[in-house]
Amino acid sequence: MADRGSSRAERGDGALWLSFGPAAHVYATHRPDCAPADSVVATLATRVGVLVMPDRARNATLSGIRAYLGSRQGTSRGEFTLPLLTGVLRVRRTS
Repeated sequence: MADRGSSRAERGDGALWLSFGPAAHVYATHRPDCAPADSVVATLATRVGVLVMPDRARNATLSGIRAYLGSRQGTSRGEFTLPLLTGVLRVRRTS
């Protein structure tokens, strides 16, 4: 169990098996893409947070996103601009 006050994690037997330094967070913006709503929904379906959902929850989530995009004037017809932001978490192993 990991000690919240430390960057070290211990196995159940108390053996130290990982040690990491402080984490660095970086965000990068990208040139916006133009995409139709169906393409955006298909792209979202490939994200790990969606892939690991139970089938019913995944289908409901993607259907809800598609319905939302279809109900908005700026996203219901043709392509629209989709800004992209990538978040990176970097840690270095210290042992």
